[in-house]
Amino acid sequence: MLLMNTNFRAGWLAIAFLCSASLLSAQKSPVNELLTRADRQYDLYSYNLAIQTYEEVLKEEKSNAHALARIGDCQFQLNRPEKAIEWYQKAQNTFNMESDVPLRLGKALMQTGDYDGAKDQFLLYVEIDEKVGRHFAGVADYAIKNARKEAQWQVKNEAINTSSADYGAAFYYNRIAFNSARTDIVQQGKPAADPQGGNTNYLFVSQRNPETELLQKPSFLRSDIQNNRNEGPVSFSSNGRRVAFCRNKFISGTRQIAETGMNMSIYIADVEDGNWKNVKAFTYNGSSYATGFPCLSPDGNKLLFASTQPGGFGGWDIYVSNWTATGWSEPRNLGTPLNSPGNEVTPFFDGEDLYFSSDWHNGFGGLDVFRASLGREEITEVFNLGPGVNSSRDDYGFIFNGSDNIGYLTSTRSDGRGNEDIWMATKKWKDNDLADRSEKKSAVYRDKSPRAAEYSTPADFNANEQPRGAKGSDRLHILVTDQRGFPLSDADVNLSDCYGGKGITGGDGKFYFDELLRPIDCSVSLSKKGYRDITIALRDFGKQNIKISLANDVREEFRGYVFDARTQVPIRGVTVQVQLPEGVLETNTDEAGFYSLRVEPGLTYLITYNKYGYTDAVVRTNLPYNSNNRIAAVNLDKIYEEERVAPSTTTKRDGYVEYDNTAKPIVYSDNSTNPITRVYPRETPKAPVLDKFNGYSIQLAAMPEEPSEAKLNTYESLTRLANLYVKAEDNMNKIRLGIYPTLAEAEVSLKLVLKDKAYKGSWIVDERGADETLIMGNENFAPVQHSTITPADKRDNATVRYAIQMGSFAAGKSISISDYTRLNGLGNLYSKSENGYTKVRLGVWGKHGEAEAARIEAIRRGFPDATIITERADDPEIRDYLIPEAAPGNITPKGDVMVSVPEPAPAPIVYSTTPAPAYPFYVRIAALSKPEDFDASIVAGLGAIEKRKAEFSPGMTIILLGSYPDMESANKIANTLVDMGYEDAHVVKEEKGKLIRK
Repeated sequence: MLLMNTNFRAGWLAIAFLCSASLLSAQKSPVNELLTRADRQYDLYSYNLAIQTYEEVLKEEKSNAHALARIGDCQFQLNRPEKAIEWYQKAQNTFNMESDVPLRLGKALMQTGDYDGAKDQFLLYVEIDEKVGRHFAGVADYAIKNARKEAQWQVKNEAINTSSADYGAAFYYNRIAFNSARTDIVQQGKPAADPQGGNTNYLFVSQRNPETELLQKPSFLRSDIQNNRNEGPVSFSSNGRRVAFCRNKFISGTRQIAETGMNMSIYIADVEDGNWKNVKAFTYNGSSYATGFPCLSPDGNKLLFASTQPGGFGGWDIYVSNWTATGWSEPRNLGTPLNSPGNEVTPFFDGEDLYFSSDWHNGFGGLDVFRASLGREEITEVFNLGPGVNSSRDDYGFIFNGSDNIGYLTSTRSDGRGNEDIWMATKKWKDNDLADRSEKKSAVYRDKSPRAAEYSTPADFNANEQPRGAKGSDRLHILVTDQRGFPLSDADVNLSDCYGGKGITGGDGKFYFDELLRPIDCSVSLSKKGYRDITIALRDFGKQNIKISLANDVREEFRGYVFDARTQVPIRGVTVQVQLPEGVLETNTDEAGFYSLRVEPGLTYLITYNKYGYTDAVVRTNLPYNSNNRIAAVNLDKIYEEERVAPSTTTKRDGYVEYDNTAKPIVYSDNSTNPITRVYPRETPKAPVLDKFNGYSIQLAAMPEEPSEAKLNTYESLTRLANLYVKAEDNMNKIRLGIYPTLAEAEVSLKLVLKDKAYKGSWIVDERGADETLIMGNENFAPVQHSTITPADKRDNATVRYAIQMGSFAAGKSISISDYTRLNGLGNLYSKSENGYTKVRLGVWGKHGEAEAARIEAIRRGFPDATIITERADDPEIRDYLIPEAAPGNITPKGDVMVSVPEPAPAPIVYSTTPAPAYPFYVRIAALSKPEDFDASIVAGLGAIEKRKAEFSPGMTIILLGSYPDMESANKIANTLVDMGYEDAHVVKEEKGKLIRK
């Protein structure tokens, strides 16, 4: 009996243990779910909500190390470092503390001014990461030594600040533009807060009170029509004609440099009468990284900004891009010592000095403001602006007007009005560096920035020699002299950037102009034969006389040629760059491979040659006096597929070869197995007769054998961009994509191609002698054929038909015809097998214009990828789907697919005040008091524009886009418009004559 009881008890204990384990598992699961939810809220910057969820975790597990530390992170991002410290210390007392908590705690202690405590934490972190730990311990030492020094800067909290976020000050003429999340000033017709529950900030403008020097009550920067929320920070050129801004997702009360980064993009526009026009996204924005905090140089031709794009030194890095004849140049990272493993943001360049903020360089906590020392080609040092401007908290967005000794910055320091505040900053004394520049700075900005675009010799410039013109004359003058100070007559003066004046100097070397009522910042251009042309940015033009000295022009024109090393054919479009002391001089070769450079003789120059598909050449060459002014011919080698896999480094840009201009040309070749040994210099080369130039293509691969069908199928996905074809050339079979009529179009597609690593070796080539039916958009020939089948001879393809490709699917994959019911009445739907893929197409039309109209309508109906392709007219597979002219509209099933015989092709989109019938869904863009100001071209191709009177807002007109057959189609268009900047775009449905928001 006892044995039986013992067995029973043992079984009962086993069951109890299993139940207990199941209960523990059930309790553990909710904790994991809560942590996942809280982490997601943290990543979405919902810090207050995340704190609540982490606290729910702690109710289940009081010592959950991750939740404790994360609450500290949330408090830190909410600008509450004191509370963050409490939670980090709790996390430190757990047995499984996360390894970087000492680093996070040290940064929070820095923001409270406890530098000794912060240093102790950083030294603890040395055991985890010695380099980072010792770096921040050094930062703490810097703060200990310098935080109590007498401040060179005096700061005042601006009266315009509110308890909400006020930030991003920018000079706008003699006023200050800035962002604010304030709710005490409400825009007419718009709510003070985001109706969707998100954060809202707007651009405001204010100006200083002449008595107190503080900013007065602000007003909205832009009109009711253009004033959009969440645009900023902003930057203007000195003449106010160009603006750069970013669209933000800042949350009032939250650090603007969040741990997980911010999704921002830059936009640039022209400013005319206060209106922003030609708004365009910055070419180098990215979807996977942030680009923001723009700053335009005074002349508006240089854009500095911060970005988290790959390839930088840390988090946010600062880049520069120059405005050129072809648009904004590819941004260049300003490099070290400015950029660091930390975050560098909010650049401000006044023409002489570059200011920025960083959380890595030696400072006092959070972000500090620094000034960069600009060398001729690089940044040499960075200087902390010291106490006053900088505090233990975040200090950034610094701008400064040296002539007026007044600046502004954004700070989260504790003695403000709440959250981010704008502070006025003035310098209490001038250091030697500023004193040396003070006289010149009142009249001119010298462009010493990296990659300066000016190549002229800097002129002697003195704006204070003659303070005013003749008494009572209201006339001022520009005095133009040579280097010895003698007046220069007949010098061309161009003041079109200032007020439109042009002319020449008189016998006294003076050009007279009227004194302006309001001085402006602008540029003057001067030229005279025998002297260096120069363009100088003037500050406060119109209130004093100006003297400018021109340097003698000792430059001469030197001429050279570039050839293909293998064929000796001249190469067109080679970029030739020369390193000059004041910048980079750039030109391009013409059809004969010819180029010329205007440079000073008697010197040695570093010249680079670059073109898609060729090995770069870097040459050091001497251009002597009294020569024939010829540069020895240069030969470039083409890069083939096998060479791109393992490229040689003999002509990389990190080195150069010595090049005597009087010697025979050097051959730049990576082909060591078959070098070219005989190259003859040509004094007057004549270009051979070439095949007709077709345009530009993207070369994807090259191989000696003819590519198999399987090989071509690997490029099938690219047929959405252009035609894929094979061309036999130079004993190689080259797989190409094209043909693009312009280089710009080819470059756009190349960027899309290179996004896939499988095609990273692709480049652009000139296409000659190809089948002209491949040229995209050529109305005289067939539009591009999206097929890997090599086009037939033009004589066999003289008659073509046009269809719209709706999709491409792997062979054997089932296709739902119901997905295409929205195309009913538009054309015949059919399928066709090509290269192992099933193509779903709509057609078939005899005229390209009819197909184009149908394509636009297909896009409007929710098929954004619809693309026109060509079909052979004699192809028996399309015979049943040809659309006869003026065919009646009906729908007829044929075979396994539904085929619709269309009504006449739809008319092009018309800007009309009468609604398009048939479908009930529309996208509401805006309500305007002046509907004629709306630019319809921006939304062309997305739908028909309609204007209707607003029922409940007299005098307002609603701008609609539509109509669409279903909610899904309308939502796609609405999302597209939001991405384009129409943030209020939303779907409405017409019900009984009224528009109801969906």
